[in-house]
Amino acid sequence: MPRLSVRLVSDGVGDGEFPRLQLPVRLTNPLTGKKLTVNALVDTGAQVCVVDWHIAAALGHLHAHPDVKEAPVHAVGATTQAKIHTFDIELRDPKQPDRILFRAPNLKVQCLKSPFPCILGVRGFLEHFDIRIRYPQRTATLKW
Repeated sequence: MPRLSVRLVSDGVGDGEFPRLQLPVRLTNPLTGKKLTVNALVDTGAQVCVVDWHIAAALGHLHAHPDVKEAPVHAVGATTQAKIHTFDIELRDPKQPDRILFRAPNLKVQCLKSPFPCILGVRGFLEHFDIRIRYPQRTATLKW
């Protein structure tokens, strides 16, 4: 069973000092072939994956296209609309960035304004992993 062990990071986003599990992922628009590698937040409470609106546009997704579907997003204390776009999401090895550890192709992702470039949710991505987070040690292990 493959596994990845990483350190949690405190990156100054939000409350800043709270350690978070972030993983390097490559986002690809399968329609344009445009790619970008970002650090994605692992959110085990998120049902779906989210990509920031601006990153989706930079990779060639057209938010105003008539074929783009929308979906309501219910977050803590608010509801907003997200555009649904397709991405390939690849988990990359933090020590060898060219090495692909896991790939989720043709994943329907919600695109909206977000403080994180990408949020990895359960459906289509995290559901494939056994995740153990050890906050006192500031480490996490993923198995798949």
